[in-house]
This record gives sequence, C-alpha cells and structure tokens, in this order.
Amino acid sequence: MPETSKPSEPSEPPIVDQISQLRHRLRELEMELELEQGNDEETESVNGLSLSEYKRYGRHMVLNGIGLPGQRKLKSASVLVIGAGGLGCPAVQYLTATGVGHITIVDGDTVEVSNLQRQILHSDAKIGMHKALSIKEASSHINPNVTIEPVLQAFTTQNAQAILESSQPDVVLDCTDNPSTRYLISDAVVIHNRTSKRATLVSAAATGYNGQIITLCYNDQAPCYRCIIPRPPPVQSITSCADDGILGVVTGTLGTLQATECIKLILGLHNGESAMTVYSALASTPFRTMRMRSRKHDCYADGDQAFDKKLKSVQDIDYLAFTGAQTCGTDLQLSDDNEISVEDFMALRKASDLIIDTRPPVEFGICHLDGSDNIPITNLLKDTLERQPDLEDVRRTTYVVCRRGNDSQIATDVLLKKKYTNVKNVKGGLARYSRVDKKFPLY
Repeated sequence: MPETSKPSEPSEPPIVDQISQLRHRLRELEMELELEQGNDEETESVNGLSLSEYKRYGRHMVLNGIGLPGQRKLKSASVLVIGAGGLGCPAVQYLTATGVGHITIVDGDTVEVSNLQRQILHSDAKIGMHKALSIKEASSHINPNVTIEPVLQAFTTQNAQAILESSQPDVVLDCTDNPSTRYLISDAVVIHNRTSKRATLVSAAATGYNGQIITLCYNDQAPCYRCIIPRPPPVQSITSCADDGILGVVTGTLGTLQATECIKLILGLHNGESAMTVYSALASTPFRTMRMRSRKHDCYADGDQAFDKKLKSVQDIDYLAFTGAQTCGTDLQLSDDNEISVEDFMALRKASDLIIDTRPPVEFGICHLDGSDNIPITNLLKDTLERQPDLEDVRRTTYVVCRRGNDSQIATDVLLKKKYTNVKNVKGGLARYSRVDKKFPLY
C-alpha cells in the first residue's frame, strides 16, 4: 500500500506569536523603567542626600547622635589615611561604607603576595599594583558616592606639609608601621594645625597578637605623639610585621577601631579624654584603656615656648636618625674570612660541615636547610652557653644562617669571641638562599 503522509502540525496561530512578542517587549520596558528610577534615586537630592543614600545609610542614620545632620557631616568630611596596608585597608573599607565624603590615601608601596593575609582590600589580581590605587578600585565597588584620592608616594619630610594643605583633612589616620613615620606624621599635623583648620590624629600600631590606638591633637589641650612619647624606644625593641609576624585579624581589629574613632570625631561623639587603648588577642580581657597625660607645655613640637624655639618644619629633623632607624641592622664588620656568599656556600659546603640556624624554633619548623641545627640567637647570646665540641673541630667549617643575614652576623661575631675559629656568616641568609634555590620556601 502506498504510504500516506502524516498531516502536518498546524502552525502556531499568529495571535500567540504576537502575545509572546508583547510579553518580551513588556519585560524590556520594565527593565528600562527600573534603570530610570535608579538613576533618579542617584541624582535627585533631598536635604543634601540622594534617595539611594537614604536607603544605603539608613541603618546608622536612625541612631541617636547621627540622623540626617550626622550623615551630612560625614558626607562633607575629609579624611587623610597614611598607609594602605593592614590598618589602612579595614579603616578605609568602613569609612567608605559609612559615607565619608572624601578620603585621601597616601602610600608609595605596591601590593605583594605577603600582604594578602591581612590587607583585605588587595587581592591576587592586584599584585604589583600601587596599594593606593588598589584601595581606590576596591572602594569604588563598596560605595560610588565617596571620592577616593590616591597619592602614590610615601609620606616624607619633603611632601608632608603639601599633602596636608591640599587635603585639608578633618581627621588624619596614621596607619603606618614604624616610629620614624609616626613622629613625622604627628609633627606635621601639629605644624599644620597652627595655620589651618584643626586636624585630629588617630594613630594605631599592631604586631604579633597585640596592638594599640590613641587619639591625638583633637583640641588645644590634647597631646601630640611627642607629648606621650618624647623619646623613641630603643632601636633593639622595635619590631616589624616581617620580623616578628602579625595575626591578620589584629590589624583588622585596630584598623576598624581607627575608623570608629574617626567617625566619632566627625560626628562630635568623642568624649574629649586622652586615652590609649591596648589590645591583646590572647588575653582574657583583650582590651585595656589607660588615661594619658595632656599636652606637655615643654613639648618641642606643641609646647608653650616662644615660636622661634618651636619646631617650624618637619624638614628640620632627620627622623631616621632621631629614632635610630638608620642603625636598625648591624654595624658589625666581619672579616672576609668569616663571611661567605650564598653561591659560594652552596658550592663549597661539605657533608661534614656544620650549619647553625639562629632563628626561633617556630621559624626553624617552617623551613630549614637539610642537616642544619637550630641554636636560636637568644641562646647564643647567653653567657651560660655550654661549649660546643663540634664547633671546635677546625677540620670542618661552621656556617651560620638566619632569615635575612642580620642575626647570623651577630651570632658569628659571638662565636668568634668565644674562640671558635672556622666560622662563616652566610650573607643575606635564607632570603637570599631562596633566590638561588627556587624550591626553597620564602616566608
């Protein structure tokens, strides 16, 4: 039998197709309307805030002490943040979210992978980027209503006064990590306040599990940093995140506290007392607050002496020399016979030779050279250190290493003074070693 063809399915009625097209067009129009309404919220202003800003800031505008007047104060405020690292990142993050109108960020460094465990506005994609630019980019995604002005320079005696004059800050946040810059920032703010609107300084520091924060220069009787600490601490007591380590959330805690103090100052909620808050992550009571003295009347920067006897310019002081930072390494000059480059060490080292690693045990446990013995520098410096018979064997060489070549230099000098002879410091330490042996971990 001949095949019969199947009847073709009826085509979709034209009316159904028209309805589908109308629905699609309706969705397009709805999206256009939402976009227009959003743009209206951004541009239409009511009492100094856009409609979207009312929604954005509503959760804290309802608080007593803020309200609409407080939010307008925040929007018109200018904050100078010096340092775009572990303290600066959380501080800027919250100031941006809160709606502080203008934030200037000063930092000359670029993002490195070792920054990422604590500097939370940076990321892998930004390695090599200027930190100030990285923060600006991240902040623009948090709140586009805030103006972020990056300054891609370190804060120095040469540019300090110009930066303060151009930014005219209500509050300055010291988010740096060394005493030299801390004194410089304080002195610069004191000098700035003599002729311009008063800027309050909020200074914080963090290392290890600990940190501290203090608010300075907030009125005529408030202390500056020199009033609190007239003389810098001994250079031997100064630590850094790189050398002593830092728990990332500690910088987050202190940076967030800096943002809190800044917001209080802008809103007029600061209690006007001189106090330092100390934070210790491992303590049963992590926060302790201590009252500080008022402004010292004989302070070199902020005292009552005649103007011709006061500090007039930060360029009049060598801050590195003042704090001893120029000598933070070692001044030892070992003879050429007692030092060796990493390259020569790798070429000349014998299996019978000794390697003494002077780092703390926790660092030795992270990584170490095969066959090395851990004798921490603190043990070598003790007068009660027992004689080491292995070191007295002149037939083999004793190589001394540390992380960067500083402690090992001191240790080598100590061993030579104890009459051990065939001892050599490995210059540059394990940091230099890792550049030659690419498989050796660098931390």
